[in-house]
Amino acid sequence: MGWLSSGVYTESKAELCRHIHATWDQIQSRAQTIPVALPKSLTLLGSSTKIKLTSEAFPEVLTRVIYMSPDSEAFQPESSRTMCPFASAECSAACLGHNSGLLAMDDQKQARIWKTALYVGARELCSDSSSRHSLAIVRAEDFREPSGSTGALTLARA
Repeated sequence: MGWLSSGVYTESKAELCRHIHATWDQIQSRAQTIPVALPKSLTLLGSSTKIKLTSEAFPEVLTRVIYMSPDSEAFQPESSRTMCPFASAECSAACLGHNSGLLAMDDQKQARIWKTALYVGARELCSDSSSRHSLAIVRAEDFREPSGSTGALTLARA
């Protein structure tokens, strides 16, 4: 594949994952997150019932989501870092990002924390990984642009 925006030279997604695993301690240290173990498979992009419904309603749009930790959930208590800089104490307490549905499960919390740590501690590697994953999804889905489209595939970040 070649040089990535992170400055890492890699030929494959597997090499990128090995690099992230090898530098994980440094990434977590820069991010100041709660220590979590990386899963073997580093899948950033996922889905949910709502995402699947959107995909059914708009088949011409390939949709995935990255769930990251809301507010200060991922950060060490002594850190002043937050993912929601304008959140009030009431907003943080009532946040659906960690209190609702499957997102309240411990394995989901661990997944949000490692994704947040990668985003905060190594943004370029996170971007490279999500780009690689996006392209793999496009290939796997055999995504076809609808007739009359501009021919541009847009991968957007919220």
